[in-house]
Amino acid sequence: MKWITNFLKAIAEFFSRKKPEPQIPQKPSEPVNQTPTVPAPEPKPKFKMHEFKKGQIGVDISHHNRRVDLELLAKNVDFIYMKATEGESFVSSKYVERAKKLKEMGTVAWGAYHYYRTNKGPAVQAEHFIKYVDVESGLPPVLDIEAINNNFKPHHRKDLQIFLNLVESKTKIRPIIYTGYYFAKDEFKPTEEFAKYKLWLPWYTSDFGRVKTPKPWDKITIWQYTEHGTIKGVDGNVDINRVV
Repeated sequence: MKWITNFLKAIAEFFSRKKPEPQIPQKPSEPVNQTPTVPAPEPKPKFKMHEFKKGQIGVDISHHNRRVDLELLAKNVDFIYMKATEGESFVSSKYVERAKKLKEMGTVAWGAYHYYRTNKGPAVQAEHFIKYVDVESGLPPVLDIEAINNNFKPHHRKDLQIFLNLVESKTKIRPIIYTGYYFAKDEFKPTEEFAKYKLWLPWYTSDFGRVKTPKPWDKITIWQYTEHGTIKGVDGNVDINRVV
């Protein structure tokens, strides 16, 4: 009789099973509005080098120009150069303050120049200058080599090349050379390797037709035509330059 018992038990279990509830179709969920992905903009260059164009006017100032309104000056010139350093350790007292201000303004191209001393090491001078060159200022760094009382020696040309190579290597910007015609002709006597650098030449006259270009250059980029100029933003005389 045991099989009858098991048979009845199996029938009872079958009928006691809970029938699954019918599944109610779910309404598709509404699509979630998503903001379309916008491609990230191309990164902009941190700075743009100033393009020298004929007729542009610029000034060069130093600590000797004690009272300068940079905001007013920037409205009246196309570029501003400032003396940054000299020799192995000198820093122009107004340079750091003015450089910071010009960078904050961002309204005019500006740059730095180094007054070179032939009795000091070229590499040390270059490293000293580089510390104060802002590659985002818009203007190339400048080597200022001027009259040195007939004390220029042939080996000084090699020293200048060391200085220029170091500055260009560290800043990735080719420097400009500032020098006078007669100094270049009679003392500096630059070789052809210097011709690749743009020339900034002082010659104080109102007639550019009278200005001579020293060898090996075949053109002048910046002409400093007066050291007694007047311009809004600078109290007193100031060097004024023109791109030619």
